Amino acid sequence: MVYAQLADMAVGEDKLNAAVELGDKVLAGTAAPSRETVRHQLAGARQKWNRLCEDVTEHCRRCREHADAVNALTKSLAQLNAWLDESQGRLSDAEKRAVETQDDRKYQLKTLQVS
Repeated sequence: MVYAQLADMAVGEDKLNAAVELGDKVLAGTAAPSRETVRHQLAGARQKWNRLCEDVTEHCRRCREHADAVNALTKSLAQLNAWLDESQGRLSDAEKRAVETQDDRKYQLKTLQVS
C-alpha cells in the first residue's frame, strides 16, 4: 500500500512538473497582467502538491508505526499462548502425578510462574 502511494506521488510529481513547464512556455507569450495570474496559479499548484506529499508521507509513517505495533502485539500474543499451552500441560502432568506434599505443590506452582 505504502509503495503504491509513493509510486503515485512520483507520477503526480512528473505531471505537475510537465504542467509547470507548459505554464512557463505560455508565460512567454502572455500579456503582463495575465502573466502574474498564471505564475500565481502555478505557485499555488506547487504548494498544494507539496502539502499533499507531506500528508501522504506522514500517513505512510503512521501506517508503518501501526503495522509495527500490530506485529509486536501478535508476537506477544503468540508468546502468551505458548506459555499458556506449556502451563496447561504442566498442570495436567502435575494433576496426573498426584502431588503428595505441600512442598511438592509449592514446587509445581513455582515452575509455572512467569519468568
